[in-house]
Amino acid sequence: MREFLIYTMALYQRQSSWTSASSVGIYVPFSPIPAIIMSEYQYYEFQAIDRKLTTEEMREMRACSSRARITSSRFTNVYHFGDFKARPLDWMKRYFDAHLYDSNFGSRVFCLRFPLDCLDGKQILPYLVEGALELTKTDTHLILSFILHTENDDYEEVDSEAILAELLPIRTALMEGDYRALYLQWLSAVAYELVDDDATEPPVPAGLSVANVALETLMEFFHLDPDLVIAAAAHSTEMPASPHRIDFEKWLDSISSNEKQAWLAQFLAGDSPALRRSCLMRFKEKSPSTSRPDRAVRTAAQLRSRATQLQEERIEKERKDADQKELARTVALAGQEAGLWESASKLSMSSSTRYKENALHTLKDLRQLASVNGANDEFQEKINALIAQHRPKSAFMKMIQQAGLTTA
Repeated sequence: MREFLIYTMALYQRQSSWTSASSVGIYVPFSPIPAIIMSEYQYYEFQAIDRKLTTEEMREMRACSSRARITSSRFTNVYHFGDFKARPLDWMKRYFDAHLYDSNFGSRVFCLRFPLDCLDGKQILPYLVEGALELTKTDTHLILSFILHTENDDYEEVDSEAILAELLPIRTALMEGDYRALYLQWLSAVAYELVDDDATEPPVPAGLSVANVALETLMEFFHLDPDLVIAAAAHSTEMPASPHRIDFEKWLDSISSNEKQAWLAQFLAGDSPALRRSCLMRFKEKSPSTSRPDRAVRTAAQLRSRATQLQEERIEKERKDADQKELARTVALAGQEAGLWESASKLSMSSSTRYKENALHTLKDLRQLASVNGANDEFQEKINALIAQHRPKSAFMKMIQQAGLTTA
């Protein structure tokens, strides 16, 4: 059944889950899995941020689901059978500013909606990758879709209801010009080989190595390889310090009185949600540059290669650390050899498999201890004597041989 679900979903995605957004010349997801597929788990959540839903809008949503939890700012529902009876992208266009979709068969989606004047579409374009990070433009909004489609059977259950709340700060960060989430999603496309090997990376944002709950949640939700992020972060500058009030005051002194008065009027009228963003962008233009001209632009293949190298180095370090820890534990047993040999002999005589396994662990400790102390000949003499006692016991002899304690 599971294989059928994965195959059917993959087939459906190829045939009908994308529609052209001609206004920006890219593709965007629009349709859920058809109702004929009986899914094991699908989670849908939508949130309205910039305004509350009307009673009529909530009534329209209720017509799509009798079981969903619907408030003036949120819609959530879990499907174990059947499916969502609307198109998520349509709801994003009409009602909501954020959306999360999670399933147990390899598909995850995170969408954010922005008023047109709150996001710079041109700056976003370098990060877009079909099937990973896509953009939809309407008359009034831009919608960003973070996407993951895999055929991974190793589904890791998560608390879906908590995820969207943790991801929402990304929306504010993007409106303020922090594009780390976009770059991380481009890296996800690199990891899943949706980007050609010779494709060059988009601008690397500052602060990729800075701990951030929202970005860490994004990485976990989309299974982003930490080694790939570390490789990419090598070309990321430090996050610029947050400006102090005095910095803003000095900058405002350079702005004409007429322009400042216009800003204040817009703020009081409440008709420009992008006012803060545009002012911050103006302020940042006058701030010192944090670019790194000495860093060469890397290709997707170079990033993958570096991530593989980092992974190998990390695994080797973990192995050495484990060996050092094990060696320290063994050395601490020095002076207890006589008691350990006696314990191993008694445990090996038991009919219990668990006791025999404990005997083998003790014998391995004794071998390591002998190696450290230069007493290998003495160890071999004693292990041969123990083997001679158990030679008729084929089961234990096999365990000794598999443990590498004898070549006989």
